[in-house]
Amino acid sequence: MSLTATGYFNYLWRDVVRAYTSPLQSQSRESVTAVDTRADGRIYGGEFFFRHRPYKNLFASVAYSLSRSERHERAEWVIAAVDQTHTLSMLASYVLPFGWHGVWYEIGYEPIYSDQRRTARLPMYHQLDVRFDRTWTYDTWKLTLYLDVMNAYFSPLTVSAHYSFDYSKPTPLQVTFPFLPMLGVQGEF
Repeated sequence: MSLTATGYFNYLWRDVVRAYTSPLQSQSRESVTAVDTRADGRIYGGEFFFRHRPYKNLFASVAYSLSRSERHERAEWVIAAVDQTHTLSMLASYVLPFGWHGVWYEIGYEPIYSDQRRTARLPMYHQLDVRFDRTWTYDTWKLTLYLDVMNAYFSPLTVSAHYSFDYSKPTPLQVTFPFLPMLGVQGEF
């Protein structure tokens, strides 16, 4: 059993952000939005990782990340459009009879909706992926047969929110990733 904790900080100089220009300020009719490389940014947080092997054939791990991604835009620090404050990943692997392995993997995170104020959060997203595989090892190569199932329980993902003209009524836009089984063969030489 092991537990590790890691902290990090990264400062970004001259990060690329959208430059907010008014149509009245623009001299061109073609484009009123440009990019600006004068913005700074910072990313900081920590991660906890727990690993445990409670039985001979079972291995499990849990990772939790708490982070913040910010950009300095228009003379203030704002949450970056790609910020994911909370991320939780869980994995379990079990050695099955006859050389087969089963892996269960779930991930969940809380994305931010990139509206003008960047203050709204989308609902938490989670999905379950399952894998079964069997590897045959020969003198100079390996052959693996596998079955991967992505999004085993059809978890919907909210990709954005549409707001009314005054930002008072958000309407979530959800997409359901398909139940995606993949059967494959992999050779390693």
